[in-house]
Amino acid sequence: MKVISMMLVRNEEGRWLHEALAQAAFLSDEIVIVDDGSDDGTPEVCRQYTRRVHETATSLFTVDERVQRQRLWDLAVASASKGDWLLAFDADELLSDQETETLSLFLRNKRLTGVDSLSFRLLDMWSPTHYRADHQWTAHEREWVRAVRFDPAKSGTWRDVQHHCGSFPLHYSSNAGFTDLSIRHLGWSRPEDRRLKYERYLTADPEGRFGSLEQYRSILDPNPRLLPA
Repeated sequence: MKVISMMLVRNEEGRWLHEALAQAAFLSDEIVIVDDGSDDGTPEVCRQYTRRVHETATSLFTVDERVQRQRLWDLAVASASKGDWLLAFDADELLSDQETETLSLFLRNKRLTGVDSLSFRLLDMWSPTHYRADHQWTAHEREWVRAVRFDPAKSGTWRDVQHHCGSFPLHYSSNAGFTDLSIRHLGWSRPEDRRLKYERYLTADPEGRFGSLEQYRSILDPNPRLLPA
């Protein structure tokens, strides 16, 4: 049994990419990356950690996220056997050092039977130390599957949406074991990044077909409710 980390990246140089890749290297036997048309040094950073970096000439993520998620999945499972773990963290998502070690024990536990996936809390970090928690931002109240066991008998079909399609195909969320670990989503933690996300969401999904316009607009709230992580 092996662990394969899969990551979709674009223009992550100078952010949290080194930390995310170091985390993936500690947790997994292989790292598979799809670069979504980066125009900075992201691919070169990724090659410091893995040879399996697959570049796209132009960005497709904001047009149809499923295309790149499907490509990443297909590349990752090409070297997977039944029962192998597939781990999906983004380049701005980190566990604490202690939680990373705990997750490694989960993934390597051969006695962990009857569990086909592992779920986590997700903290949308509005600063390095605090996450957002209000009626529009409730990710921390749910469980998010970010590790699944590969089963070639399961379909690799994704949700039929262009955006917010999830980290895995539809049939890979059953029999989840809750890890009680918290992923810190740092992509919200800087004001300049929030502004870029706000503009991107409203450009990619101006009618709120795949998400919530109210939530998109709330990204720029000047006084959100924050809690310590």
